[in-house]
Amino acid sequence: MPTLEVRWFIPQKGFARPDTFERVAPAPARVDWYAPGNAASGVKLREGNLEVKLLLAEHGVGEFANGSCRGAVQSWDKWIYRNDVQSPPTAEALQQAGWIAVEKQRWLIKFENRGGNMVSVDVDQPGGCQVEWTEVQVAGTPWLTIGLEAAGEAATLNVSLEQTANLVLPALSEQLPLDESHSLSYPQWLEGLAKR
Repeated sequence: MPTLEVRWFIPQKGFARPDTFERVAPAPARVDWYAPGNAASGVKLREGNLEVKLLLAEHGVGEFANGSCRGAVQSWDKWIYRNDVQSPPTAEALQQAGWIAVEKQRWLIKFENRGGNMVSVDVDQPGGCQVEWTEVQVAGTPWLTIGLEAAGEAATLNVSLEQTANLVLPALSEQLPLDESHSLSYPQWLEGLAKR
């Protein structure tokens, strides 16, 4: 499933979720386990299933919300390998193998592309874009990540991402540093944490 994405990671300092996200119920809290890797690929164990993401292309830094937000735009492809046969590895085994536990609490807003106009929807739709506010914690350190992920027909990805960003990011940029220095993918962010 090819996607076009932009994401930011910010050390958590008690930022308040905007009303846009307060109106949606949070997804159930979960712990995802990420394999050690590199900035061009991500492998994680999520609720017993294995997910693999590969970086297809870097599109440079995009400007959104009249230039108030800048972030690295990337194309990714993702595969999900469902496991209904055996129990996943224990947390102890994953930790011993060097995998990283990321605790997550997500709020997700979904938009559908209807003829070039983004409309908020309650269910996943092809040709849309989702925006997430996710409070994460790694080794006891809290972070906040804001991510936009457009999916669907290749010809609609840019429009879906840009129009959704222009709808949602202005309110977020009032309190968050949505700039190039904070813009990273999950694999890039985790790689940076591992080097600390």
